[in-house]
Amino acid sequence: MSIPAQRQNEVYLRRLRLFLEEICCNLHRFRHAAEGGIEPPHVRINQEYSLGIPDTFADIRVEVAGAPPYFIEVKYGYSPARTVASLTRKYGPGARLGEASKIVVVGDANLAASWGDIEPRKSAPACRTN
Repeated sequence: MSIPAQRQNEVYLRRLRLFLEEICCNLHRFRHAAEGGIEPPHVRINQEYSLGIPDTFADIRVEVAGAPPYFIEVKYGYSPARTVASLTRKYGPGARLGEASKIVVVGDANLAASWGDIEPRKSAPACRTN
């Protein structure tokens, strides 16, 4: 019995997103070390960070001493509509954002090409897009 191609693709993308989350954690830890001289132990990274709404978690939260924290969302393989829905659900009213300065969205070329249509629809005024 074989798994349907669409289901195989969903499983593949889910695993790829988890891999990309790990890569993003390491890249941001090293970025802060290289650009800011901040030792890796002083970069606090939390995966699946609770946003204070039941069953709602940021993919990654990064906190560096002396700077406001920020979030990273890995949306590789998401459609523009699914990306907007996910960001709206997670970062909309009631989300515990604290002093977060931004949300970094990691996506694929399709999502990047659509960003001009997505950005005006952002619904998390507490954060800015970069």
